[in-house]
Amino acid sequence: MEAPTGRKAAIYTDSKVTTDSLKNHAMHGFLIEQIRNKIRHLTMQNWTIHFRWVKAHVGIEGNEVADKLAKQAAQEDENLNFILDRIPITSVASKINKKGLEQWQQQRNNTAKGTVCRAFFQRLEPRLKMKMPITPEFTALVTGHGKTKSYLYRFKLADDPTCPCNEGQQTSDHIIFKYNIVEAQRSTLIKQITVSGGSWPPAKDELITKYLKAFLSFVK
Repeated sequence: MEAPTGRKAAIYTDSKVTTDSLKNHAMHGFLIEQIRNKIRHLTMQNWTIHFRWVKAHVGIEGNEVADKLAKQAAQEDENLNFILDRIPITSVASKINKKGLEQWQQQRNNTAKGTVCRAFFQRLEPRLKMKMPITPEFTALVTGHGKTKSYLYRFKLADDPTCPCNEGQQTSDHIIFKYNIVEAQRSTLIKQITVSGGSWPPAKDELITKYLKAFLSFVK
């Protein structure tokens, strides 16, 4: 008797690692190979299997139910055996990196130091993924450590923190938003931001995440 035709199944998962590993034929982890073997078996029986990735924790009903059932099973079965040697090394490394990043972010949020830098880079994860040309001027401005009068005054290398424009202390904020000597450069920055749909003054993290190219031009 021939197997029926036209049988299809769609599998939705929030595990991007799994979907990427299935596509990557260089990956031969135990669980990935088990999934591939099952797909081959079903394909021979005229099944068509589709995998789709969905974002986690965004209110997708089926995904939320699956998470709930998995947690419930883990809590109810105290004798559940975990076969750790069958978990892909990439998955373990990914979880360790994620946990380490969360702890790093928490420590950073709780420290009183680096307030200027934290205002520009509030979240570590997007910063680590971001590529940007680092210059001494850029570093000085986003960290508050450099040849500004306020910084030099802190270390008794200047008599006072007042800006040469005499409009306040020469800080990173002052240079970006008020320093009248760079008014022409600031006007260009404001124009580029407003043309992009933004408003002035933006939050300092937006200068990095949304208007980096314009901000780098201003820094130069």
